[in-house]
Amino acid sequence: MAETENLARLRTLISLLGIDPDAIKVNFDLRFKIQKSIRLLQLHPEISKFVRYNFNFYVRGPYSSGLAKNYYNLPVQGVELPLSSVARYYIQEIGRMSSSDLLLYATLAEVVEHNKGFPDAALISTVKAIKPQFGGTEIATALRRLRAMRQQFGLSI
Repeated sequence: MAETENLARLRTLISLLGIDPDAIKVNFDLRFKIQKSIRLLQLHPEISKFVRYNFNFYVRGPYSSGLAKNYYNLPVQGVELPLSSVARYYIQEIGRMSSSDLLLYATLAEVVEHNKGFPDAALISTVKAIKPQFGGTEIATALRRLRAMRQQFGLSI
């Protein structure tokens, strides 16, 4: 029963991101967006009550095999999630991000969480080494925005 409820919650979150859960199985880009989006959604204290996946670095950024398994087994319907308007707005913000931004922000979140207390220059160079398609200025801007989002939404990063 708990697994079914967890899958229904995941379906609801995917829908709230503006992604059609029924299109996931045939669309790699949607699966990519879900991986990065859920990684970022887990930073929000309200949302992390409903989804908690372990992520590792892969070629295309943070990836959770558990999440992949689950989005292939979603139920037909989601469930209502008791989320505040602030949490819902955060979900919308993540849902509006481009695939490229999702990759950058999810990678940055992973690096920041695993390197707490490191100076910004070290965080930026680490992300640049992992994802060389992003420039230092772009990463620094994303780091500032991620910190602003932490303040705005109470993120745990």
